[in-house]
Amino acid sequence: MSALSVAGSGALDAVNALPDADKKAVVDQVHEANPGLFPNTERAKFWLWLTMLIGVLVLGIISVLAALLLSGSKGDATPAWVLATAALTGVIGLFVKSPTN
Repeated sequence: MSALSVAGSGALDAVNALPDADKKAVVDQVHEANPGLFPNTERAKFWLWLTMLIGVLVLGIISVLAALLLSGSKGDATPAWVLATAALTGVIGLFVKSPTN
């Protein structure tokens, strides 16, 4: 987080002291004053999801390859397999319908 000026720090402290409903109103007003501050278009959401999905897939692929290399070289591949299964399970979990819905 970047360093704030004295006025910025005071404003942040004032907002943090507000009740939750007022905090939301302040954030809405800041967003109205700076419309490009928080991207909320469908295109921005798509690129965010795509970036996250590709990142998790790359992490999973790299960890599977590392586990295979470690297994072949008689190294301890347990941490790599744990990371690989967690990453790939996370990717699958993104597309599974929630049982509570």
